[in-house]
Amino acid sequence: MSENCPAKGRVAVSAADMALIAAHFGKPIAFFYPARISVSKDDLSSLSQELILLFEGLPPTQQRITLEYVKQQVALTIKAEEREFRDQYAAFKSKRQKKK
Repeated sequence: MSENCPAKGRVAVSAADMALIAAHFGKPIAFFYPARISVSKDDLSSLSQELILLFEGLPPTQQRITLEYVKQQVALTIKAEEREFRDQYAAFKSKRQKKK
């Protein structure tokens, strides 16, 4: 079955759109997904596995600092994606108005 099936109430949302939705509502992206009780190592990329392994090797204070840094990077990425989305939308609107 296709992920996009509006007739059955199923529509896939891109990662970029999910970031915009989360930013609009002031919620983390994880808010829109059901909680996972456990994550299998097989579910993680090798990069994610390395990141977790290195993170676990840090003392608690460094873990908190690292987490705050990652949160800041996510926020900056979301802002950049929002800006790009707004710019693309403005360019689209401008082109559309010129055609009229």
